[in-house]
Amino acid sequence: MSSVQNECSCCGRAIKTIAGLIAGIIFGVVGGVLFANSIITATFVTALTALITAIVFLFTVIILSAKSDCRSKIKKCIKCNAGGIFFGIFGTIASTVFALSVPLTAASVFSAVIVGFVFFFFAFMLVEMLFLTLCTSRCEE
Repeated sequence: MSSVQNECSCCGRAIKTIAGLIAGIIFGVVGGVLFANSIITATFVTALTALITAIVFLFTVIILSAKSDCRSKIKKCIKCNAGGIFFGIFGTIASTVFALSVPLTAASVFSAVIVGFVFFFFAFMLVEMLFLTLCTSRCEE
C-alpha cells in the first residue's frame, strides 16, 4: 500500500467518488429534465445559489486548512479529498458562470444540458463536502 492509501484508509476515496458521480448524474438528469419541461423557471436564482454555495465551500476548505487546532486531522482529510472537492467546487463555479452568461430557454436542448451540468457539479460538490465532514469527524490524528 502506498502512503496516500494508508493516510486515506479511513475515508474510502473510491466509494465517495463513485457516490458523488452517481448523485451528480441523477441530479443533473433530473435538473435538466425539470428545466426542459419548464418546471424550474428561476434559473438565475438557482444558478446564483449554486455559485454562492461553491464560493462559500471554497473559502471553508481554505479556512479549515489554515485552522490551528486539529490541524493535522483536517489537513489529512483535505489532502485525501482534495481532488473531488476542488473538481466539484470549480466545476460548479465554471458551469454556473457559463449558465449565467448565456440566455437559457426551456425549449433549447443546449440550455437543458447546461442546467444539467450545474446540477451535476452542485450535487457532486455537496456529496464531497459531506464526505469531508464525515472524514474529519471519523479519522484519528
